[in-house]
Amino acid sequence: MRAGLTPRGKPAALRPAARRVLAAALALVSVGVCAHGDWPPRFGGVMNDGGETSFELVRAASGIVAHVSDHGEPLDVTGSAPELQIRRGGRKVVVDGRPRGTAIVFPGVRLMVGDEVALKLVTAGGSIAFGRFTPPAVTTLASRSIRK
Repeated sequence: MRAGLTPRGKPAALRPAARRVLAAALALVSVGVCAHGDWPPRFGGVMNDGGETSFELVRAASGIVAHVSDHGEPLDVTGSAPELQIRRGGRKVVVDGRPRGTAIVFPGVRLMVGDEVALKLVTAGGSIAFGRFTPPAVTTLASRSIRK
């Protein structure tokens, strides 16, 4: 008879203590999976739709500022190449950003309700991260026009 099988070839039942240990291990793993990439906004802006690298878009007097974090911790973006892609009514505008520590500044950018927004970040090390923002979420950043 092979280990783990009953004489009839069916899997052996787990003992109650082993079941509890297995259930606890599965619960810990599932909590980590659910929490992956879901971070609350820290600056009153709009968060992207999940992912390891998180972006928070915040309206500023000078345009849009994107705060960047990795697993909830601020990420230094010095030396990176960021761009904001905005789709509005079949038209696509790409705006280059200016890295400033853990934030990216997109000067002169104004978003409107219904804009589809994506942020692309190529880090100094060559890694690429994307942040997509759903049109309903962008309404808190609404303004009149896109400017460079």
